[in-house]
Amino acid sequence: MPLSPTSVPLTVKEFEKALCGICGGCSSACGYIAYLKQDELVDLYGHPHDPNGIGSFCTKGITYIQEIPKNPLRITKPLLREGNNFREVEFQETKKLIKENLKGKVAFFLDRFAGIEEYLIARSLTEEVFSDSLYLPFKQTSVRAQDWVDKKALFIFEAEPTFSEVMLTRWIVDAFEKDAYIFTAGSRYTTVFQKSKEKVLTTPEKTTEILQALSEGRFEGKAQKFLEFFGKESVVIVGDTLLRSPFRGKVLKTLKEISEKYGADYSIVGNITPFPVKSLKEFLERLGEFDTLVLFGNPFIYLSDEQIQKLKDKFVINFAYFPTITANHSTLIIPRTTFAEREFIVKGFGFLAHSPQVLNAPFPQPYEYFESSFDVEDFLKECGVKLEELKEKEGGVDISMKDITEVDINEEDRSESGELWFICDNTLAEELGHWNPWTHALEREQFAYVNQKTKERLNIGNLIEINGVKLKVKVNNNLADNVVFVPNSFEEFQPFDPGIRVGRLMKKPFFKLEVLNLNV
Repeated sequence: MPLSPTSVPLTVKEFEKALCGICGGCSSACGYIAYLKQDELVDLYGHPHDPNGIGSFCTKGITYIQEIPKNPLRITKPLLREGNNFREVEFQETKKLIKENLKGKVAFFLDRFAGIEEYLIARSLTEEVFSDSLYLPFKQTSVRAQDWVDKKALFIFEAEPTFSEVMLTRWIVDAFEKDAYIFTAGSRYTTVFQKSKEKVLTTPEKTTEILQALSEGRFEGKAQKFLEFFGKESVVIVGDTLLRSPFRGKVLKTLKEISEKYGADYSIVGNITPFPVKSLKEFLERLGEFDTLVLFGNPFIYLSDEQIQKLKDKFVINFAYFPTITANHSTLIIPRTTFAEREFIVKGFGFLAHSPQVLNAPFPQPYEYFESSFDVEDFLKECGVKLEELKEKEGGVDISMKDITEVDINEEDRSESGELWFICDNTLAEELGHWNPWTHALEREQFAYVNQKTKERLNIGNLIEINGVKLKVKVNNNLADNVVFVPNSFEEFQPFDPGIRVGRLMKKPFFKLEVLNLNV
């Protein structure tokens, strides 16, 4: 990252120094310029020379860098549970507590904001390293997102980058401006639908069938001809929603078949990690085995009330920004630095990017609480990346992995069929965003959304009951027929307009969609 501040400041505010960094809010890995006065952030801009963000900077990135550090709700001291209350503990006592309790069977859970340092510490202490980031044993994408712009045809399936990697959407828009043929199939009418020349608003089941039909050369539509004609000048973009569903095996096999048969590039958008971790599904199924849990983020949003109650006898360590449901049910809560408050390697969209520390860290880094050693440089070499090159190269360095055509896809097809589908997925505001007034305002309240036709057909009133939980209903005609959509970013301990966590809504909360049976 050799980005340097622009010769002419982008801000009109008074500042003493300007520092450049890379945002770790998502895999877009956009460069930014932070303007500081007395070591306090006074303004923030996307860096115009950065090849990933090209000067743009989204609301989410601004919130995570600018708002979290000064949020009065932020946890700033280690807290140890004593009965029904917590007491503050100092750094050395916290280290001692961690050392004493890293015994028996230990599991780590790492969210997307965990650093490589924490990943390496976890690997050194246990084989039980889990994440809600989806690990794929092949490249997330065969091309950089910037290369979408020059494709003649884009085929998009249940994917809206705005809800995961905001700035990736710009490359689809730019492809549209260059008159690319864009085909989209999915359950929500979003930005990519707006830019598509052919579109199918339908259930996830039908979307998967369309993807398979294209692969087999039997889709009755212009998309089939464009895929066959443009072949290598095409890209197939799939959202991780379909990989967090019963259709995962079918989708991966079909994606590989399309790449092999037509030579098309592929991209999978969403919360993906290139580093081997065990799945959220396995974490939820094996929770009861462990004596100590070391948790980064808020994984208890995936748990049922019964599962949470069963954890009372375990020693639970939570590195947290805010007093979430996970923090409130933990034994030891430790404040967590943001990616801007530390030197950070961002897991980009098929690449890694290095960011120097931009803001002062108000407390120790997470890895400083552990006595384990790690070597980031050696680990990066395993990924085909040199640390020195990573620090110097604009836009990051591509990860050395096989692409999907070079690996065997042995996953079973567990596809399900149903008339009505329940989708619990991302929107503009992530779970972390609901702790900040600015991003919370993007979606203040949790609703169950259906279109008017589905509401009338099923005789749904003002409330709907999903797996024993009642939610207010709101009509949204940007949804496909036979779909009920609920944002997955709410939970019960959020400060402004708390909602219902996914662990209470979904029968299988490691999925983002399932067949829904309503008693109406």
